[in-house]
Amino acid sequence: MVTRRPSRASGGADQPVENDLLAALPPADRNRIVPTLDVTPLALKALVQKSGDPVQYVYFPGGGFLSVVTVLEDGGMVEVATVGREGAVGVSGAVEGTNAEAAAIVQGETERCYRMTAEAFRREMDRRGAFYDLLTRYAHAFVSFIMQSTACNAVHSVEQRLARWLLMAQDRMATN
Repeated sequence: MVTRRPSRASGGADQPVENDLLAALPPADRNRIVPTLDVTPLALKALVQKSGDPVQYVYFPGGGFLSVVTVLEDGGMVEVATVGREGAVGVSGAVEGTNAEAAAIVQGETERCYRMTAEAFRREMDRRGAFYDLLTRYAHAFVSFIMQSTACNAVHSVEQRLARWLLMAQDRMATN
């Protein structure tokens, strides 16, 4: 799990957030939501969500990236998606009592990840405002991304799949 104690997010509309979803919120919504966020670092290989466990937090990376993995019966894992500063992990926490259908592991560490309790996330979703609209559109795009990735994994060579993964990692880490 996360290794250091989280701190409270500070700022609001006048203080930029490093996650694209949070940054896209209208100022009034961002000002209301930022105080509900903890800022926590993500250490390489840390498990932030365990498959089958209740969703306790929704993570909004401010850098780095996470791998969303399906855990097989034999304990093996298959990556189904990566999520960086453009997205969120744990969105299924919008449904109370939901267990995580996948695990999430840090593949690119970062000093800044915004973490919201599942309870606070549900309250914001229940408002049916800008946050709800944005996260609902993100969830739709995320499923579309997974569908495209699945198709690519079925028809592209391992070299092509590796090249795609490396390019996505490079984009998210903003480094070679």
